[in-house]
Amino acid sequence: MLKEISKNDISSAVDFAWELSKMPETSSYPLYKEKRKLEENFQRSLLKDNNILLGYYENNELIAVINFFFIETEKYLQTTGVYISSKYNEVIDDLMVMLKSKYPNYRALFGFPKENIKANNYFIENSYECIDSCLDMRLSTADFKGRKCNDNIFKICKSDFDSYKPFHDKHFQGIYWTSNRLREALDDWHIFVYRKKGIIEGSVFITECDENTIEVFGLAVSDKYKGKRIEEALLSQGVYKLFSENPSIKQTIFFIDDIEDEELDMVGKIGFNYFSSYRCYQVRL
Repeated sequence: MLKEISKNDISSAVDFAWELSKMPETSSYPLYKEKRKLEENFQRSLLKDNNILLGYYENNELIAVINFFFIETEKYLQTTGVYISSKYNEVIDDLMVMLKSKYPNYRALFGFPKENIKANNYFIENSYECIDSCLDMRLSTADFKGRKCNDNIFKICKSDFDSYKPFHDKHFQGIYWTSNRLREALDDWHIFVYRKKGIIEGSVFITECDENTIEVFGLAVSDKYKGKRIEEALLSQGVYKLFSENPSIKQTIFFIDDIEDEELDMVGKIGFNYFSSYRCYQVRL
């Protein structure tokens, strides 16, 4: 039976989920290195109405914990934790019934490591669309070996965001972080552009996940600059700037499509290393 986890039961839910999160075979995205981070995420369910923490109980025994958030105005839902110790298909079946009842017409996203065979098999067997198949690449400050300076790379600020907007809208179509959403949350983002003869020909945009981690969300250049190492320069300089400005940042996350061999080779030159494989499934509720 699914039910919301109360304040008194969060501690046991954290202990349960943390054990399963340690292994890619039973974990889900986002991945946590510290139990403290997972607990902070669960605690949001007590503070925010759009953050839900559920437990699945079998004969009063906790066998699953599911955490997700939703955005009502956008009919959007995303899991931030799916931890199931037994009866996997039964738990997810019941979860789908509940979600379809409470959040009709929402677009729901579920993310897992490739190694979580039970999760991936469930979504594949039920013909849910896999919209992302990526390599989770990580860069530590100690491993950074990229280029640190390019005179044509600049950071975008609020006053010149309008000059960046057309490039973003053209090269990052179909993603959640549209130019309008970026503008509204610009304090949380770092956008670096490659500008040649006054024209923006490339960009990378990066956000801070927590106090010691940044994540690259998008990297693109104009067709005429592909293959000229501009992507490498943008990524290198953007990451280096943030490492330099904030010494507390210790690592960078970058998800790369697992068919992009050239991009994988490029980030390897900068110092990124393989961490995990990511699969994201879309469910129309």
